[in-house]
Amino acid sequence: MLDASDRAALVKAAKGVDFVLNALATAWDLPVMEACLEAGRHYLDMGAGGPRDITGAADLDEQLALDDEFDTVGSLTVLDGDNGAVDGYELACSFSVETMIEECLLPPYVFRDGREERNEPLSVFREFDFPAPIGKLTLCNVDHEEAQLMPMYLKGKGLKNAIFFIGLDERFVEALRVFRILGLNRREPVDFKGDMISPVQFVASRFPRPVDLAGKLHGAVCVGTLCEGAIGGEPLRRFRYQTTSHDESWERCGVQGAAFQTGASAACAVTQFARGEKTADSIHHSHNDRQRTPYSVVRILLTHKILLHILPPRKRKFLSINYKL
Repeated sequence: MLDASDRAALVKAAKGVDFVLNALATAWDLPVMEACLEAGRHYLDMGAGGPRDITGAADLDEQLALDDEFDTVGSLTVLDGDNGAVDGYELACSFSVETMIEECLLPPYVFRDGREERNEPLSVFREFDFPAPIGKLTLCNVDHEEAQLMPMYLKGKGLKNAIFFIGLDERFVEALRVFRILGLNRREPVDFKGDMISPVQFVASRFPRPVDLAGKLHGAVCVGTLCEGAIGGEPLRRFRYQTTSHDESWERCGVQGAAFQTGASAACAVTQFARGEKTADSIHHSHNDRQRTPYSVVRILLTHKILLHILPPRKRKFLSINYKL
């Protein structure tokens, strides 16, 4: 057992391996990353708790569609829909509740008419008819890295608009509005009868833990990118997506669908790294994240939401830092 809040313990543990896989909530990304830098070890995470210009699976969909097919593109819309129902619970989140609340209540970045702007939280909704078995869902614009990342690389294709939407239960949207009014989305501790508590952590504790939903969550999740552009001078709209069944993920892997989508490609990245199949030659550097350290903060385009510190290859050991949400 490793306490992620113990910096010295983190550095010591990281020095005993070559590669640290961080599956904590995103609030821990930067502390663990900094410990890995101090230890001089490779690092991988699956969320955006720090710099918000890292690559997700939807970015791969859009990258492949544009580079290989589209001559020009005017708009990219990332759409995340889930028709899941949970046995025994009226409200539940399939990943970190704290992260979900924070993402939904931040003013979301959008790329609009060639400029980076922000919308008001919970102010922009749309409907989208996902491929079977998902169907039509109401989606909400929330803060996610794609709206910033995609314009960084795709302005050359004529990109003018980029935005992210996720499906939210109506009751959860109403709860989020109450959380914001009462300040229950804040992370900083407040005094309650002589005790200091974090409002968002307390609210999250009232929800079922995502890890406890495995086997109780039924339905499917679909994430994809709607590309609107032109091929050969002809206007075209194309939706690139991936669909994962919660039930099949539980039967085959013992996890629910969102966990599988997040973790599978990270596991593939670690495996490829261990085999020597992923090196600095297969990495694209970020324009903003080049650091003056002995290690490079880099981007892999074939994995889901990761940052890596690449070191010279040698015999590799791995450390996974994980806890049950």
